Amino acid sequence: MFVIDRIEEGIAVIMDEENKTLKLNADEIDGNVRDGSVVVYENDKWRVDEEETKNRKEKMRKRLNKLFNK
Repeated sequence: MFVIDRIEEGIAVIMDEENKTLKLNADEIDGNVRDGSVVVYENDKWRVDEEETKNRKEKMRKRLNKLFNK
């Protein structure tokens, strides 16, 4: 699993769990390509995993709420 760290001039910089980075042309990734999106490589193609992206954002939202609503 990779996460889009940032997009610079049409290049998506993605990171894995070990913080290793890859640079891909953002046009080569299927789906809604944006910072924070989870990206997977399947069937010789890169794509945004919308469900995992949603789950990850919800988990982060809950952490922030817990932190600031003490």
